[in-house]
Amino acid sequence: STRGLDASTALEYVRALRVATDTFQATTVVSLYQAGENLYRHFDKVCVIYEGKMAYFGPAAQARQYFIDMG
Repeated sequence: STRGLDASTALEYVRALRVATDTFQATTVVSLYQAGENLYRHFDKVCVIYEGKMAYFGPAAQARQYFIDMG
């Protein structure tokens, strides 16, 4: 989780997770709070939860367009 971390520390954390995930060919699950684009771009897939319900699950690069298309 990045809760309580400043932006630069959160970015370092996410970068380290990306390296470990790629190196060990593992799956990583992370909870991010109000993640900026600089963190978000490090993820392949995302699960967006809104009011306790899953609003989106899929490729990170397609999430924005999904919500735009919804209106």
